Order: sequence, then C-alpha cells, then structure tokens
Amino acid sequence: MHDRGQLQKEVLQHRDRMRKLLVTLGCWDEVDHRAFASRLACDEVRCHDGAPLPPELRERLLRECERLALAQQQLAALEKTRQASVPTPARRRSDALARRKGIGEVGAPRLALELFWREFSNRRQVGACVGLVPPPYDSGQSQVDQGISRQGNRMSKDFPDLVA
Repeated sequence: MHDRGQLQKEVLQHRDRMRKLLVTLGCWDEVDHRAFASRLACDEVRCHDGAPLPPELRERLLRECERLALAQQQLAALEKTRQASVPTPARRRSDALARRKGIGEVGAPRLALELFWREFSNRRQVGACVGLVPPPYDSGQSQVDQGISRQGNRMSKDFPDLVA
C-alpha cells in the first residue's frame, strides 16, 4: 500500500512540475491527458504569444512526460496485482463492500481483511475495533467514557486510513 501512495504522489508531482514549467511561459495547456506528450513531441504546444517552446524546455518536458508515463505504468501494474493479492474469501467480501456507498476499491479489501475475520454483536464492538469508540475509565467507584481516541485494535494502527 505504501508503494501505491508513493506512485500516486509521483504522478501528481510530475504533472505539477510540467504545469508550472509551462505557466512560466504563459502556456496554460492541460497536462493531465495522454495527448499532451504527443502534442509536445509534434511541437504543437506553444507559448502564450504563439511562439514555439524553447528547445531546452521542450526537451525537459519530454523527459518529464517519460517519467510520468513510467510512474503511471507502474501504478497500473500495482493496481492489477492489488486485488489478486487478497485471499478468495476476503475478496468476495471485499467486492460486496466496494459496491456500498462510501467504501472504495482500495479500502474494501483492507476492511475485509481487518474486520471480517471475526463476528461483531453490535456497532459499538465494530467502533471499538477500529478505535472510534470512547475508551472506558474504570477506577473502581467511577466509570466514565474518556472521549473518542484513535486507540483500539492494534492492527488498526498499521492501517491508519481505516480510522482517519
């Protein structure tokens, strides 16, 4: 999961870097689509006044497009293997969870692996497992809930995006 986040961050950094380089020359072309690299290679990307991009900048942008393509390719390969790495019983549950509103394709397998290996009797037990229920304070005579904390199942600390 760490690799996925790192690759997503790299993709955004490459796009942002290219966008900023273009803006310095007054070029507001969109770099999010794949056609940008081919337009850049064909010298169709222009400055604000219609002049061609300086050759150094064009070459730098082409190298940046190659790096972006590599990061996107690695991210796509990682996405393909992500679902296959989940055990079959958890995959069925994960697919069912992903169809629910508010649970995505990345979070569903993590929830299936983290929570559904045991049975819960009520909502409070589920909340306690992921750390969303106030921990009790029991000093003999007084019993008080201490407020919501991020403590709970130790495994949920390994998956902070489940409780964030």
